[in-house]
Amino acid sequence: MQSHFFAIYLDGKIMLGIAYYHYGIDPQLLYSKDDGFLYLGFGMNFLGIDLYKERVVINKKLQSVFYEIVHDSTRKYICIVCELDLYCYFLGKIKWSMGFRDIVTKYWLVNDKSICVLCDDGLDYAFSLESGKLVEVNE
Repeated sequence: MQSHFFAIYLDGKIMLGIAYYHYGIDPQLLYSKDDGFLYLGFGMNFLGIDLYKERVVINKKLQSVFYEIVHDSTRKYICIVCELDLYCYFLGKIKWSMGFRDIVTKYWLVNDKSICVLCDDGLDYAFSLESGKLVEVNE
């Protein structure tokens, strides 16, 4: 059952209306003017909208609750952090994804090259944004 609603307006007109179940985390949007994409994370959903073509090109039903959109300084790598999952997109296309056994409690980017994730069980991971492989990180 949907419990929250919001609309996105462009040029004073409704472009998109969304109804979703609210898990206690506010929706987040990110606009990348370089590629004309609007990224939206909310509930257990992630959308990528190509504003030039005026169509939804990413409509991902997430495996766990959406936390936040994290991106590198160029906004070419877009990471979707969820309660138990991490997805990495590059220029609007899925590059890699990773699931975790325990809840993600902390996450951060390092030098626009990797993303570090700390889970509730105390395990921490560092993944290359480019490949999704585990890497050593010297912060």
